[in-house]
Amino acid sequence: MPELRRIYWEIAHKVSLEFSNFSYEFDVNDLNRRIDKILLEIKEKYGIANMPSINISKDVDLVNMTDDAVRFIISDENSAINDNKFVNSSYIISCKIAKVMKKGTNKNYSIELVTNDVKKIYSLIIDAMLDTHMFYLYGWNNEYGNLEKKKEFSKLKVSFCKKHKLTSVLDEYIDYDNYCSFATFCRNDDYSLDIEKFVQLWKKFSSELLSNLNHKDKESIVEDICKNYKHGAISKRKLKNMMKDLPMGKYSFIRISRKVPNFHAKKMESLFNGSIKIGNMIIIDTIKKYNYKRYFDAKYIDITDFII
Repeated sequence: MPELRRIYWEIAHKVSLEFSNFSYEFDVNDLNRRIDKILLEIKEKYGIANMPSINISKDVDLVNMTDDAVRFIISDENSAINDNKFVNSSYIISCKIAKVMKKGTNKNYSIELVTNDVKKIYSLIIDAMLDTHMFYLYGWNNEYGNLEKKKEFSKLKVSFCKKHKLTSVLDEYIDYDNYCSFATFCRNDDYSLDIEKFVQLWKKFSSELLSNLNHKDKESIVEDICKNYKHGAISKRKLKNMMKDLPMGKYSFIRISRKVPNFHAKKMESLFNGSIKIGNMIIIDTIKKYNYKRYFDAKYIDITDFII
């Protein structure tokens, strides 16, 4: 998954750069603005559906370097700086910089990390970003889109890690009760990330989760797509033929609904088996859908996700 590798390196480079010269004299508002800018740039550049919210705060009195001197709050989509009851967030990660590293309590958070090592914090930030991206890349927001379902999904990931006895570089410092990032379980002792292991972990988890979901038969899926499609008629016979040999999985049905302008033609031809005529149809694994997002946003194509 070369795109994921590029996203990871860009996130890792930009985030670690922000913290490479970390000082307790930093300006909170300025650092928050810079982090927000990084998230927005990466989100727009790669067409990422959502990125976590990151809020950084610090006490006015840093003389005694108390445990609460500097705090990083990482949450999904919505700011959780004052959300201790998970009213607006499915997960909330708290990272505190303290003189001595110790195990967090998870009292008001999904994960609490208390550390004197800034590297561990920005690694956890990057892990949350990557995991959020994979959630949307696999299209799990279709089945687990609302807040309560996202909380359920987080618990399913924790159960998966415990079932397979996975270990992480942060095991002695944090507990995984209601949330975990698979990326944290794919970091080496030097905190470098094993991207291939991360991809395979998501693949294995998604396969197991799929096997436990209720599945429609292919005939019903074809009927639903044809019934709900708004831009022209779809050949049921052709669609059935396209689906007949598909194994269990998450898929996206894509159809060209408008004339494609010349400046998009070459790129789109490679994505549509050489033909970009109106009405041309393909079925892809949902995880590859990001390649088509810009054309969907421009309304040249329609996309329908389904599970077999």
